[in-house]
Amino acid sequence: MIYAFGEILLIIVGVLIALSAAEWNSNRKNVIIETKALKEIYKGLQSDQAALELTINDVEYGIKSITTLDSLLNEDMPTYTNSLDTLFGSVYGFRFFWFDKTNYEDFKVNNLNLIKSDSLRQQLILVFESSYSSNERNYNTEIWVNDILRPYYLQNFHSLIFTKSASPINYNSLWADTYYKNLVNYRLVFLKTVIRNSYISLKGEIEKLMKLIENYIEL
Repeated sequence: MIYAFGEILLIIVGVLIALSAAEWNSNRKNVIIETKALKEIYKGLQSDQAALELTINDVEYGIKSITTLDSLLNEDMPTYTNSLDTLFGSVYGFRFFWFDKTNYEDFKVNNLNLIKSDSLRQQLILVFESSYSSNERNYNTEIWVNDILRPYYLQNFHSLIFTKSASPINYNSLWADTYYKNLVNYRLVFLKTVIRNSYISLKGEIEKLMKLIENYIEL
């Protein structure tokens, strides 16, 4: 009887050890999957962050140029020089880029629940589901704004280079055109209050997410 009880006890202990080993192996496998995925996401965020910095710089330069043009248009018409083409060109064109969500989307399907840190999981969702989606809406708005600008620029300018240069067909007429002045001011306000603020906010959220990933997997 005692011998049989001992055998049963050994079997139970063996089963518990096996279950414990299986759980350990499963946890180890999950950690490997989680770490690999987060490293790939982090690498993508590094690329996005670098591209975003360039875009913010481009937006800031555009705002500076359009601010100068907006002020000049409210003064007496200066003598035309080619340098003004840079100011005219800064008004028309896209200031936008796409973020890479591929690694996150792959991870989200089966493995997002592996992350034990609530703050990291929530920040991942915030950046990729909310902030990046807002950026996609910015793209649609940029299309809409440039759809307004395009007909005017095609009719009144030549030698167009997006965001860089545009040469007026009739400089005197352009300078007196109230509608054009309104277009310039509208473009300036939109870049300052919508695009720039959105990118700066997104930059902060990306940096926060990168820091959480660094701490979580000890990069």
